Amino acid sequence: MMRYISTMDSKRFPGPTLWKYTTSILIGFLFNTIGPIGCVSDKFLWKANSEVVIQGVGNGVEWFTKNETRPNHYRILLVKDDNVLIAARNYFYNISMISLQENMHSRWDASRIAVTECLMKDKSEEVCQNYIRVIALNDSDLLVCGTNAFKPICRSYEIKRDSYVRRISQNGVGSCPFDPNHNSTALLVDHKLFAATVADTSGRDPLIFRGMIRTEQHDSRWLNEPDFVSTFDYEDKVYFVFREAAVENINCGKAVFSRIARVCKNDEGGKRSLVGTWTSFYKARLNCSIPGEFPFYFNEVVHSTGVLKGNHISSVDKHAASDIFYAIFNTPENSIPASAICAFSMGDVNKTFKSRFKGQESSVHNWLAVHEKETPVPHPEGCQSNSKNIPDQTLNFIKSHPLMNDAVPSLGHQPILVNGGFNYRFTRIAVHQQYLAVDGRYYDILFIGTNDGHVLKVINIEQNGKMRSIVIEELLVFKDKSMIVGLEVYHKFGLEKLIVVSGDDVVSIPLHRCHIKVTCRECVALQDPYCSWLDGKCSAFSSRREISRIQNIRVGFHAMCEEEEMNGFFHNEIPRMPESSSNDDNNNNNNKKNSKINKGYRRLSTSRGGNRNEIEAPDPKFGQTLDNVASAQMIPTSIFIGSLVLVFLFAGVLGFIIGFKVSTCRTPGECESPLDDPKANLHHHHHHHHHRQDTDHYYAKPDNIVPTKYNNVWDCNPRGNKVPNTSTDFRSVNNYTNVRGKTYL
Repeated sequence: MMRYISTMDSKRFPGPTLWKYTTSILIGFLFNTIGPIGCVSDKFLWKANSEVVIQGVGNGVEWFTKNETRPNHYRILLVKDDNVLIAARNYFYNISMISLQENMHSRWDASRIAVTECLMKDKSEEVCQNYIRVIALNDSDLLVCGTNAFKPICRSYEIKRDSYVRRISQNGVGSCPFDPNHNSTALLVDHKLFAATVADTSGRDPLIFRGMIRTEQHDSRWLNEPDFVSTFDYEDKVYFVFREAAVENINCGKAVFSRIARVCKNDEGGKRSLVGTWTSFYKARLNCSIPGEFPFYFNEVVHSTGVLKGNHISSVDKHAASDIFYAIFNTPENSIPASAICAFSMGDVNKTFKSRFKGQESSVHNWLAVHEKETPVPHPEGCQSNSKNIPDQTLNFIKSHPLMNDAVPSLGHQPILVNGGFNYRFTRIAVHQQYLAVDGRYYDILFIGTNDGHVLKVINIEQNGKMRSIVIEELLVFKDKSMIVGLEVYHKFGLEKLIVVSGDDVVSIPLHRCHIKVTCRECVALQDPYCSWLDGKCSAFSSRREISRIQNIRVGFHAMCEEEEMNGFFHNEIPRMPESSSNDDNNNNNNKKNSKINKGYRRLSTSRGGNRNEIEAPDPKFGQTLDNVASAQMIPTSIFIGSLVLVFLFAGVLGFIIGFKVSTCRTPGECESPLDDPKANLHHHHHHHHHRQDTDHYYAKPDNIVPTKYNNVWDCNPRGNKVPNTSTDFRSVNNYTNVRGKTYL
């Protein structure tokens, strides 16, 4: 479950290592207990191919710094062409994404009257400032809204060549929150501002607002304690992503679900019913869960991208890309800490909004799917040219049934990447979609920010009929472990960079660090679509004509690297593993045992000076084997046994608590969730395995760099003696530890 398990100092410091390993096993055990993961469990055991620490400037790293007193409370609010507009406390900045230099800025302090009234209400001086929360570009005008010490106000600015000139001011209630801690989002569409925020100082009147049209007030069926995350427009509708307390789950206690809601761009409200209220507001659950007989849900969405042309798995077909968006989901703060990335298709979103509604007969009844006979005809999902013409009967149905019965399934019906552990949670995501690599495949390259200053670079591929994620890099961008609150990918004019924003800093870093890999083997093992080996160096792929470039993203190994490196060494300089035993009988036994577990490796032959050398290399046909081998490291026996003991103790206590909780819950009929309806359920994968107690074996990869532990499991089926045998020997390693270090830039 942890990112990686280091055993470098296990003998010297057994305590911390024991606890770290115990925590890792325990979290994995809990996930498997609460929701069977099956073949998805490897998503919890990932380790980045490369770890890099960003420091200072140079090598493409640039920082935007100001002299204002911290904290700055930076936040990305608008990206336009080659510029990014960043909001702060009492300031907003226009920054060039090319040079990361300031184009212009404007200072906007809260009014003295507002600050005085704010302080009189026992608010802190910190919140009685003007926090910019809305920036929208309207032709040549810029609309900016701020909290103004709990008196929201909006201003219109005229954009001059080197400055912003204030024009008019207007009330910002409904467009901007009162409290800077309230989550809100806004988008300008067709010269109209669509905002999702709160309309009072306490935050108890949430609304989705445009002009004089809003959501129904004080109706928990519409919005129930929401935290708004993002908004985007698609076709003739505007979509809002948020999380809220689920009214349909109230019979089994309070729970937070993730939602996607939509309204029509041209909605003007009803004529007699729903006057001044949306007639096209519907919402549905976003389902990001690990499938199984009892799915494990990541219920709290924290960020999402806009709609982009992409594919959640790599493909050789450019036309396989469709309209999708990615989102980050977390578990609740008081539960097992974990984060997940899921992708959703707009086709599935539209299909969900055209399906059945969910409702309850009365306040004491469960929420169930509304019968099709009770649904208005035609289905009210479509946008009307004039909402004033919608019949009152349909409007009354819309008012009482804003929730859809079906959930929007994630692509692949499982997360792309899961992080479980106490190290960090995911906070932001940006995507370089459909990047064409040397291998002729198109990749969506994900950049994922965390709450402790890290950025992960991830791609997703299909292997053996299953999704598999490759974590290419783990970058420590902010050494003070600041939360990442903004990510933007920039790639124009031959420039490729990632803009990373924390509360106090803005930094741009290259999208790749190919140059730090000095050998062909290291370059290919990085599995980075940007990087390939050519002419003795690892560099970014710049020309489609360079067909001689060496790259293998799916496996991370290429036979040509071995040939190149053999040409650079004499026979006696080839790295070799130490002989494990001098006893012939022991060697014979080892050979017999190792011959059972050698599937996925082939023997390569190279020659120099008349000498013929043979080395072992992973066969590309068995990329899954290499991935599994590289996903774990050697653990001392004492640590392993001690960890298992602690895990079983924790599991016993947890089992008692869960059993007691389940026994005290209501009858199954009273605890229906939004996915209880058979037609609403997603595809759940059942894996019933009867694993044998096989002995764990330790092996080293052919490059003699990273020792690995490999269990006798092949594609989630027991292996044992059923492993196909070949004539290749697989060298066993008894005592060998060597942990890869970090690269500092």
